[in-house]
Amino acid sequence: MEPFTYNLETFSPPGHRVALLRQKCRSGGEQTLHRHDFTEIVLIRGGCGVTGIDAVHYPTVTGDVLVIQPGSTHCFFSSTELRWYNLMFRFAELFTPEELEMFSASSVYRQVFVERRPPGGAFAPLRFSPLRFRRMTDLMEQLADELNKTDSAAALNAKALVTLIVNEVCRIAPAAEVPAPERGDGAHELLSSILEFVNRNFTGRIDAASIAAHAGISANYLSEFFRLHTGTPLVRYINSLRVEYAQYLLDVHPEWSISEVSARCGFRDSCYFTRCYRAITRETPSQYRRRD
Repeated sequence: MEPFTYNLETFSPPGHRVALLRQKCRSGGEQTLHRHDFTEIVLIRGGCGVTGIDAVHYPTVTGDVLVIQPGSTHCFFSSTELRWYNLMFRFAELFTPEELEMFSASSVYRQVFVERRPPGGAFAPLRFSPLRFRRMTDLMEQLADELNKTDSAAALNAKALVTLIVNEVCRIAPAAEVPAPERGDGAHELLSSILEFVNRNFTGRIDAASIAAHAGISANYLSEFFRLHTGTPLVRYINSLRVEYAQYLLDVHPEWSISEVSARCGFRDSCYFTRCYRAITRETPSQYRRRD
């Protein structure tokens, strides 16, 4: 039996060429195999589950973004209560040929949104850091507000917000692409538990032992598991979150010393903070502050 095909007009509000839905599914729920005639950007707001895209199954957790191209078959299963945004639009209808040409100048845009991968080769979920996730959530909520309006200014604002969302996706891809674990091995629940704990507590005194205790596994297995399923060592992931948060604090609190910023980001030593910051950004916190 052929999967059902949805079209954009089913979802888009009057006067708009964009649709945005806030959706949720109970634990153990599922959505049957289907496809669209439009591009879909899915942002996972909470919970975890498994998403199947063109016959490959990916774990999806809070902060993940999935780009589903027109014609791709997909479905999902929710391991816990799952909440997400569905952003739906057609590039060719929303943007002018000149604007599409500007998008296409980016190889990352072409890779994520244009180039058709073979069956089983869909672009895997992208994992946003907590700060970028909050930015994406803010953009989605702003877009939802504009789509509730019917004037021409709202349509222009909606288009601008879609542009910003597409740009955010392109900024983190493909470095943030998440590998797909073997189906049915329970990895998505464990990975979700680890990521949600780290993302909530990275500014505190967390280490491999406390994370492993939360997840109910050994510290050695935690390190191996995390690297295997994210492509990133656990310590590097935590330090990246802390450095990104440090940039935010350096911007909004110019009166704070480097040592105070370091402590508020979870670093025990300001010298180690500076080394990590330079390794990730190629400049010191002081250089960043002076440049800004």
